[in-house]
Amino acid sequence: MLMRCLIFIFVSLLLGQAQAGVKVDEQLRLQELNSASQQRIDQLEQQRQAAAEQSQALLQQAQLLEQYNQHLSAMTAQQNQQSTQLEQDLQELQYSQQLALPMVHQLLSQLQNFVASDLPFLSQERQQRLTRLASLLDRADVSLAEKYRQVLEAYQIEMEYGETIEAYSGALNQQQVNYFRLGRTALYYQSLNGQSSALWQADQQTWLALDDAANRELSQAIAIAWQEQQAPALLLLPLPAAKEASDE
Repeated sequence: MLMRCLIFIFVSLLLGQAQAGVKVDEQLRLQELNSASQQRIDQLEQQRQAAAEQSQALLQQAQLLEQYNQHLSAMTAQQNQQSTQLEQDLQELQYSQQLALPMVHQLLSQLQNFVASDLPFLSQERQQRLTRLASLLDRADVSLAEKYRQVLEAYQIEMEYGETIEAYSGALNQQQVNYFRLGRTALYYQSLNGQSSALWQADQQTWLALDDAANRELSQAIAIAWQEQQAPALLLLPLPAAKEASDE
């Protein structure tokens, strides 16, 4: 009887230990499952955060791209407007040039007529200037503004002739003489030996010989204007008759 009791107790202890071992194994498996689940949850959370950050970055890029597109559209519209305005300005400029270029040609033609009817001083120099201007106006590589400037410059030179006196050497009937210009009022010449001189008569298109007194005055005038040997003085030179009076 005692033996049976001992066997029963021993068997009970063995069963209890077996059941306790089973519970420990189950707890270990549960802990492993919980740990794996937590790791998976952590990985999913990291992936979610990464996806959220990427989504936010893409959204910001989309916003920046939209702003850039709007800015680009505004720039394109402004450039189109400027291009249209530039085309209009070019058309107006071309029209202005079509009007202005004939005016410059007319200015040169008037200057040519004026020089042709003026006193015949510095004829070669003045004619070369007019010829150069005529050639300049026909050049396509020179701007209208430059053409206009040079024509006005020629006008300025001609205007200055009327405010100055000048002496220079030049040819007359195949001989060298000294010329004296009194503004553009009178033109004289004197032989190199100083023995003879004359005054240009515009109405008759010829030279009028001067007497001895006028010839001496002319010598003094040439010395003042050309050689600068004497100080300016009052010149008692004869003047040509007014052309308007002769026409009447």
